[in-house]
Amino acid sequence: MSDDLTPIKTNAKPIETPKHEEPSMKLIAYNLLSGCLWSFAMLNVIATKIVFSDMHDTFRLTYLWTVLIQSFAIIEIYNAATGIVRAPVITTTMQVLSRLLVVFGVWTLLPESKGNYSYAYLIVHLAWGIAEVSRYYYYATNLMSKQSNNPIKVSPNLEWFRYNGFIILYPIGISSECYMIFYAIKASLAHTGLFFAIYAVFLSLSFKRFLTTTTSEAASSVTKSSSNSLLPLKFEQNLYATIKVHERSYLVTKGDLINLPFNMHTAQIGDTINFSKIDTLGSRNFTYHFNNGIDLDKVTITGIIVEKTKKPMTIKEVTKRRNRHVKHSLSKHDLTVVRINELKIN
Repeated sequence: MSDDLTPIKTNAKPIETPKHEEPSMKLIAYNLLSGCLWSFAMLNVIATKIVFSDMHDTFRLTYLWTVLIQSFAIIEIYNAATGIVRAPVITTTMQVLSRLLVVFGVWTLLPESKGNYSYAYLIVHLAWGIAEVSRYYYYATNLMSKQSNNPIKVSPNLEWFRYNGFIILYPIGISSECYMIFYAIKASLAHTGLFFAIYAVFLSLSFKRFLTTTTSEAASSVTKSSSNSLLPLKFEQNLYATIKVHERSYLVTKGDLINLPFNMHTAQIGDTINFSKIDTLGSRNFTYHFNNGIDLDKVTITGIIVEKTKKPMTIKEVTKRRNRHVKHSLSKHDLTVVRINELKIN
């Protein structure tokens, strides 16, 4: 047997192939509505600034709209916690709470803060708006493309911007947030010491959000060459991997069926085999590439042999090299059908 495959136990029961589920129309509607609302929030601030030319009037006339729209993001925590979307609950919660810190803790509780009337308020709306509009419209389009008989496809430009725009938008956004939080802390000194202490904690959470968000987004688009930091994948759902068997690559997720073009003579139906050559490992938010292999103690990918069969009969044409005589022969290649039953980070 090849070194790519190692039998580890016998008489294992095959698992059922997961059924394809149509994307939820409610989730599609939520993403479309959120994209429209953030488009309004961003354009509302820009238009108000152009009309009134004063940041005091711009803040006073627009901030309540953004507070209301940002409050809807609490739904994202619920979606992540209940598994409606494949997103890390902790990261999603940190992102939402840090935004709520700004809209409630700074704009609502301390409207007199100097940072609210600066251009940081305008810049943060541009950064938030562009990031959220591209994110929500990408999610909506991606979900619609998975519907049966739906010709809608995700635009490559939208997908590229969704996973690369953060390189510019997040530093700009978080810098503007911290600028407004800094002046909010100074304004809070006029209140009780407890109030100031709470703001100091919130400020640290805001910086932590910047680190977690930037790390998450960067990992989704930057190739990883080391296998020493797979911890983020441990909290992800629906992992995928690229495994190699006899120099053939197979992209698999848990429950997939793969056809190996040979007969595994030393293994029987029901046996479980371990895949030892892994080139890629990832999820929706992270992708890791292993150019020099991976420590197999960190990852487990196994499959169950569910069938040993042959391909349909084909006529194979062979041309003799010397006299160019053409010979036809019947051929039925062996197949070993394997179902991926385990794909996890140890």
